[in-house]
Amino acid sequence: PLQAVGTSGRVSSKLNKTYTFQFGVEVKLAKFTLSKLVIITSYYLLFNQTNIDLHVLEEKAPGEGVIIPKGDLIPFWPLTDSNRLLLRIENENSALFNYKKSDSIVLKLKTKPEALYIEVHETGSKNVTTISSYFE
Repeated sequence: PLQAVGTSGRVSSKLNKTYTFQFGVEVKLAKFTLSKLVIITSYYLLFNQTNIDLHVLEEKAPGEGVIIPKGDLIPFWPLTDSNRLLLRIENENSALFNYKKSDSIVLKLKTKPEALYIEVHETGSKNVTTISSYFE
């Protein structure tokens, strides 16, 4: 089903019956030849548009989560079936939010920045969670 130019979708792969990795797949036409380009990326992407580094933790996941440097877009590989994340800034945890469905969320914090705007945008081949400062 992902053969025609312009199609996109999601492919899952299991590892050791424990983890399921999801990849986004897009089929595009090359600009200089009549060849097709198949672009494979992580399905989940996290984009930090704030001016500080963010620590992202998955609900119920072991380990320390991931750090998104300011201004960076990184792939995110969920380790659990949970659909919620939280952000840690200067030892303060935000409220949990759903990163698997399209939505817009404002999270209030006690530290700077005092609020974060989170936008989750889902397409056939990717799910991008964009985090930015609410007051900028």
